[in-house]
Amino acid sequence: MTTYTIVRYVPCYQEVEKKIEDLKQVCAEVKKETGQRQLEAKTLKEDLDKKNRQIQVDSKTIEKLKEEIEKMKVSLQEDLIIFPKEI
Repeated sequence: MTTYTIVRYVPCYQEVEKKIEDLKQVCAEVKKETGQRQLEAKTLKEDLDKKNRQIQVDSKTIEKLKEEIEKMKVSLQEDLIIFPKEI
């Protein structure tokens, strides 16, 4: 019967420290990128809210203008009925 011995590689202290430093650096970069993306998302949300408010204002203005046009049409029709020969 043959027996096998499993040999594991145990990294030295310097390799472990290097790996820890590398992971800390990567973590710091990820935190920085996450902060930048959160700020970008906040800015985009504010821009979207601003555009939506402007759309609401524009819609109200359009409705008022449509109402004015309708009033003018009615007024013109009334004028045409009252004074048809003047035109």
